Amino acid sequence: MSNTTSLREMLENGETVKVTENENAVPVEGIAVTSTETNSNMETENNTTPTSIIPPGTPTITSPTSANTTTTQRLGFSDRAEEMGLTSIGEGCFKYTDEFCEIAYRNVSTGGGAEIADNFQIPKLVIFTKGLGDEEEWKFVGFISDSYKFVGTGDMVNAIRQSLTEFGSPIINEETFFSSNHSQVRHEMVIQNATDVPNVGSIYPQIVLGNSYDGTKASNVTFGLFFNDGVDNIRIGASKKLGYIRQIHLAGASTTMGAAVGEYINVFTNNIVEMITENFNNHITEDDMLKSLNLIQKLVGKKRRDSLKEILDSNRATQGIESWSLTSWQLFNAIAKFSTIERNLSAKLLIESVAERVLVVPAQMATALAVING
Repeated sequence: MSNTTSLREMLENGETVKVTENENAVPVEGIAVTSTETNSNMETENNTTPTSIIPPGTPTITSPTSANTTTTQRLGFSDRAEEMGLTSIGEGCFKYTDEFCEIAYRNVSTGGGAEIADNFQIPKLVIFTKGLGDEEEWKFVGFISDSYKFVGTGDMVNAIRQSLTEFGSPIINEETFFSSNHSQVRHEMVIQNATDVPNVGSIYPQIVLGNSYDGTKASNVTFGLFFNDGVDNIRIGASKKLGYIRQIHLAGASTTMGAAVGEYINVFTNNIVEMITENFNNHITEDDMLKSLNLIQKLVGKKRRDSLKEILDSNRATQGIESWSLTSWQLFNAIAKFSTIERNLSAKLLIESVAERVLVVPAQMATALAVING
């Protein structure tokens, strides 16, 4: 029998610690990261000024300062804009457009007439975003550092699509979610390789790509599940237990992502039945369920907790359960379903983190996934 971790142990091991939507990002090739936490509600525009960390691989120039010493200077955003995939449209403005939205960065300077620092160039850029369509309008998002390193979501998505094609893993469905100001993006891809699981039906591997344009979130790829509970299609990303790739090297994206995707699909198809079976057989107590609900309340509020409680009560009534009886899979299913109908990206990610904690992952699968993530 595979070694598993019970729901009770998972909930009692650090589950009371508040989970933030954006952990401090690790520097990744192709995108700058910040030391500033984002607002927990992404529906509010981010008007903070991030403190930028110079990303690895940023071009530099060396200038002499004396006969014996030199000073290394970082190239500014404007100098690197074209190589990052942005187009200069004049007046210090740089634009990027893909199949999802439009992004523009503009240099910041003071106006004239005050006779103090008139027409002074400020080493910051302003970011504006806009959804596609003539009815959409540009929205002010905030400021970024001159050392920020941009990566386009379209470039990342196309690299992953190419890797999946080369590995022979067709995409059967894609869906994209945005924060209200389009500065953060979540793109989901469902892969054709289905596994039929008793009592559940077909479960598909899913890849979730995350990106931001304001330096508040590092680009990342998360693996997850796509399945149908008999009524609704349920999508969930599970970064802690089912896989998470932090670094995306765009220059070699096809090779790197192709290998990672291939390994994940192999682990998924070979172990998913065992994982579901273990969760079906793992009965939990009412106290365990209440701990999960309380964690939901702690992270995303009492209103969402009560809504999830209604889903759980409805499911138990439908199944004719008179006395208390709930399995890890039933609780995971309910929380995952609840995350699917949540449109606020920040809340969605937090709810997914709770659903993932409920899962019992067989030791063999956990080990294989750890190797992929390593």
